[in-house]
Amino acid sequence: MEIFHSFDQFSSYSRPSAVAIGNFDGIHLGHQKILKFLEKKAGEHDLLSLVLTFSPHPEKVLGESRISTIQTFDQRLREIDKFNIQAVLVISF
Repeated sequence: MEIFHSFDQFSSYSRPSAVAIGNFDGIHLGHQKILKFLEKKAGEHDLLSLVLTFSPHPEKVLGESRISTIQTFDQRLREIDKFNIQAVLVISF
């Protein structure tokens, strides 16, 4: 799984893609279903399977309350990798 931290990094790698966009703050059952669907559809249509996520969590920037995530950022990436996702684009929020 390739990990990119900016659109500039990703632009040289990019190709037609199926994209899941979200915080993916913990890879719970709902996220797992999304990632399985993404991998399946990308494979069916010969597309890059791409997860677009944010760091830090948008609530940490916009919210007034403290937010606790289910998993650390590195744990999230390791879990996403288990679903045969080909690339992750991490956007600074």
